[in-house]
Amino acid sequence: MHKKNHLYQLIQGMNQGEKRYFKMFASTFEGKNKTYIKLYNAIAQQKEYDEQALKKKFKNESFVKHFAVVKNNLFNLILKALRFYHSNDNPHEKVAQYKDNYMVLLRKGMHELATVQLNKAIKLAEEYDLFTEKVVLAHWQNNEKMLATFHQSLDVEVEKQLRQPIKYIEELKEHHLYNLLNRKVELFHIKNTIRTQQAQQTLQNFSEDPLLSEEQIPTPLLTMGTKLTTQISCYVSMKQYEKAQKLSEQQINLVLNNLDFYKIEPLVIACDYMNYIYTSIRSKDWAFCQKIIQDCLKVINDLEKNKLFTRSHDDNILFDLHHSFELEHYLFHSDFNSAKSVLSSTEIAFQNIKESINPLYFLHYHYNLAYAHFGIDNYEEAQKYLVELLNSPILKTRKDYLAATHLLNLMTHYELGNFEFLSYQIKNVKQLLQRQEYLFGFEATTLELLGKLYKAISTTNKLTILKKYQPIFESLSKQSWEKDAFERLNMCWWIEQKVQMHAAKTKETLV
Repeated sequence: MHKKNHLYQLIQGMNQGEKRYFKMFASTFEGKNKTYIKLYNAIAQQKEYDEQALKKKFKNESFVKHFAVVKNNLFNLILKALRFYHSNDNPHEKVAQYKDNYMVLLRKGMHELATVQLNKAIKLAEEYDLFTEKVVLAHWQNNEKMLATFHQSLDVEVEKQLRQPIKYIEELKEHHLYNLLNRKVELFHIKNTIRTQQAQQTLQNFSEDPLLSEEQIPTPLLTMGTKLTTQISCYVSMKQYEKAQKLSEQQINLVLNNLDFYKIEPLVIACDYMNYIYTSIRSKDWAFCQKIIQDCLKVINDLEKNKLFTRSHDDNILFDLHHSFELEHYLFHSDFNSAKSVLSSTEIAFQNIKESINPLYFLHYHYNLAYAHFGIDNYEEAQKYLVELLNSPILKTRKDYLAATHLLNLMTHYELGNFEFLSYQIKNVKQLLQRQEYLFGFEATTLELLGKLYKAISTTNKLTILKKYQPIFESLSKQSWEKDAFERLNMCWWIEQKVQMHAAKTKETLV
């Protein structure tokens, strides 16, 4: 994103309530000229940011000579207005207000009134587990207690209170130890591949960390949430979806039982629901998943009513909930007949968000749509999505999708009878995956199978080849480090379809 677009992005991301509040807020700071409101309105009306058009529009205004400065001031003014607008929604903002009030009253020597503000800040920080704030506020409270004891010779018990900052520091340390472990797992996913036996062992070691044991139960809600997220991530990557699903259910119950607490981070609620749905898609039937999705939509609607969630947060979330998750469930379970029933509506909805999705979702949605068409024998349609993927530089950023896309492309050309293409492209794909260090058992065996199949002339020969490779793929599908590839392209399902088809043809020929 270019720096000059930041202001435009900020304005476009504001909801109607925020926009109304900003105009009222800005009016109190400006004189008759209303420079910032003029510029704000002009940018808000643009469908795409066009700085030259803005300068032309305001060519007779004096501020155009210092356009960069005025833009920066407008940006900061909007942020200030948004802070005020959301000050009553966010506990961090409320605590900051109480702290400021405390310092002002303290400087005026009004210790009694200052203490009232300090106690309000402490209560709120305790309620929402604001770890860093609790340490600072407890230190301030100790100062107040000691000052009262020293100056007024009050007979108060302060020693126990003096240890409160240490207690909070221990909670803070525990929270960051869980965060550290969570980040390590995340970095492992980013830097490495789960497609080796060694990688799966590393994930197993992460899952057995003492912090993740059943006996270790962190008290703060946020820390418990981090623990569950880390466990879910490990089990998902090890393809132990039932364990991950149970933990996801535990995580969502934690959220729902403390909904007011989690409303300070509305996207956390959405992300936890995504985990719950994701793991349920892979371990439960569609009726179960559908109920969870409806629950998630209800929570999101409630958050929208309370101005805690807007559709600008993430278009992908709503597309997933209304369309993509159902298709994904059918693809995961190789239920292509059901996938066919929702494919058309999913494609129509996809066109509405296609231009706004991030790179990972670009890969994910395009591949799923290509795979769905492949599974229902719409090979030409599958090719359209595959061509988009193959021509996109984004594909090179994810080796898992790079490998799956190239293999599915070869499979599609095989189904279309483009054997001349396969004669040289199989070798090219093998070399590509070798360079990418992503030629594992699944990929190598698939390329080997295709290399023999396209050369086989008779149905009998093809059937013999397929039956030879059938147990090999069955064995590969049971290895946790190979399961990721089967989830994107179920060769066991495909071979079974081909075996049945060729066996039927062979029987007809004999008859």
